Amino acid sequence: PENRDVVEQIRKSGVLERLADWTNEVVALPHDMEVRVTDDVPEGVTDQSTEPDGRTIWIPPSFLTETHKVLAKYVEDVNREGGRPAVFPEEKFNADDLNVLANQYIFGHEIGHALTRQLMLPLTGFEEDAADGFASFYTVNEEGKDPAIAAAMLFDEIAREQGHPTMEQFASDHPITQQRVYNFLCLLYASDPENLHGPLVDAGYLPESRAPLCPMEWAWLNYG
Repeated sequence: PENRDVVEQIRKSGVLERLADWTNEVVALPHDMEVRVTDDVPEGVTDQSTEPDGRTIWIPPSFLTETHKVLAKYVEDVNREGGRPAVFPEEKFNADDLNVLANQYIFGHEIGHALTRQLMLPLTGFEEDAADGFASFYTVNEEGKDPAIAAAMLFDEIAREQGHPTMEQFASDHPITQQRVYNFLCLLYASDPENLHGPLVDAGYLPESRAPLCPMEWAWLNYG
């Protein structure tokens, strides 16, 4: 019961269905892919996860509730400090909208895993980086800038709550949480540097040292 509200928000938004429809349109899947939003998940699944064969994606409602709580705290803190990023629309700067957008991006990450595994795509780096890249590729090209920014906000708050990285976090197959924030923003910035340099780089959200590298990263991502 405690998860029904956030599940209904995701359902009404249609973000899962839009990505599923897009995938069906552009990719000839060798196997059906099932997305299950359910409390009845395999042991050890606590967040959005993809089975090794790429045929099932699990979305535990408890994870959607947890991300909503994190974003509610983020919004409260930012509103108190008066520092909402100008690049993100004010009318969407609330926990409900941010949670839908951030989980849309995370779902893109899981679809990236599923496609990599079903299509046996060759990778020369870590699959987690490739999955993040697919999430950026899909959302920026098909949905606009808001999902990537919402995901950056979510991961920034998660990193803040985690504190200094532990040995386990350094050893994870995922990049360090704060690094993922800058990766999201780098790719977004490079998709439209003329309009996003001011609100992302000049405003200090993406460091000047990273920004010159981003256009090549975005070009290779789109090519891949």
